[in-house]
Amino acid sequence: MIHGIITSASYILVLTGSATSDSLTRLSRVLRVIGFALPLIDTLFNPAGLLDFQKYFVVLATLVSVAVTLHSEGYYRVIYGKVSYQQSLLNTVLVTVLTVFNARLLGEFVIGLLLLDLLLILVILMDKGAENYGIAIYYIVLSTIPADMAVLTMWATIAQNYGLEASLTTSFSTLALHKISIHPLVATLILIGYTTKLGLFPLHIWLPIVHPEAPKHGSAILSGLIIKMGVFGLLLASMIFTYPGYMNYIILVQGAITALYGSFAATLQKDIRRLLAYSSLGHAGVIAILYSFSILYGDPLISYLLYFYIIYHGVVKAHAFMNAALMDQLANTYDIYKLGYLGQLYRSLIIPAFNIFMNFAGIPPSYGFMMKLMLLITIILLIPSLGIIPLLTSIIIIVVAVFSILYSIKIIGCYIGGYRKVVKPPVKVMEEELFSEYYIAFITLILPIIYIALSMEYMPGYLAITLLLLEAISLLMYTWILFRKPIYKTGEPKYWLSGVEQ
Repeated sequence: MIHGIITSASYILVLTGSATSDSLTRLSRVLRVIGFALPLIDTLFNPAGLLDFQKYFVVLATLVSVAVTLHSEGYYRVIYGKVSYQQSLLNTVLVTVLTVFNARLLGEFVIGLLLLDLLLILVILMDKGAENYGIAIYYIVLSTIPADMAVLTMWATIAQNYGLEASLTTSFSTLALHKISIHPLVATLILIGYTTKLGLFPLHIWLPIVHPEAPKHGSAILSGLIIKMGVFGLLLASMIFTYPGYMNYIILVQGAITALYGSFAATLQKDIRRLLAYSSLGHAGVIAILYSFSILYGDPLISYLLYFYIIYHGVVKAHAFMNAALMDQLANTYDIYKLGYLGQLYRSLIIPAFNIFMNFAGIPPSYGFMMKLMLLITIILLIPSLGIIPLLTSIIIIVVAVFSILYSIKIIGCYIGGYRKVVKPPVKVMEEELFSEYYIAFITLILPIIYIALSMEYMPGYLAITLLLLEAISLLMYTWILFRKPIYKTGEPKYWLSGVEQ
């Protein structure tokens, strides 16, 4: 009852805030932020029927929703002047994502996911209209249909055991108490659907096609939240069903191939959004590896790392796509070789851009550093007892980390270097966009400490203390550098007596 009231209130506040975004801007922002926060409050204080992993997805969706709604408002206000249409569509998608992640019943999950698929097709068509029909079809055929088949297969299987009505009204926590053993063919249908949604090889092709062509903030939602529906579905299936263990090894191999291919392909891209799309493939592969390890070996440290890695990629990738929208806003291009020295056009964007670079490259004190370090440590700790599989996986993780450093240099090069200096007069960057950029940057500096605090009981004491000291010292040094002198200083050009620039 309480859950239904809170979900309804969330929709009402978000939609009201979206409709009034042109007339009552301040009130609109307050309503939207409160609307997005309600499902998180519901998850934390009314967890009846929830599975434990769901709260991490709700945290991710809340953080990203607040950032996207404010950032997109500022962006579309610069481009179009009025924003209520774009806000209404994007925010309906965001609150529906929250509803799916916060679902307590299979009926709620099925309806929410089907509604989300329809809304995302409208988002893909939002900016370019008929020009994006082909992209929408790619998304429907290669992402929507496989995922919906997986959901409907789950529903049919549960209905066969519980009855039609009970299948829709029984809570996830109750279903998890009495796991259903399923035939390998049924398990295959479910796993194909969700691994496709996550973007794993060999049905990964939709992701680098759809992400670069979707609206800017639609890409942030797709990469930051929608592909997480894949791993959400995998976790849900593993809690409700029992299926042959070898299937988890198949997902492990899929993850390894996708991680290597995606991160390598990202280093070759010259379009910033295609780079980010292939980067998402690489991170999806890492998420699949962690998922497989968590199911195969049941280590709670791996499970915590999986949940926080999902939050890491969702938050940072949404930030990166929103920042790419600002690149286009300032320079009217996504071509890395036509971008350069954007920091000279808008100095306030240097710190958020550097934050994205640190998170992708794994530089302390960033969230990305903590996740990459713990990923490697956790897998290496498994080598003495499990042998060759963790050893090969650790090598793959190191290679992926090297590729991520290479493509992250391309991203920061758009601001502090580049092949060509952008000389276009600076376009106004709205306060909402700047707030969103700094809000996400701040969040990614705080989350590593929260991760250590929550998972320290499952790691050796010396490791927890070392990580806390490392994070605290590097955070203090980073703060000192920011306040001591700017990361990037723009100098005045010097001229010869003839007037030619040196």
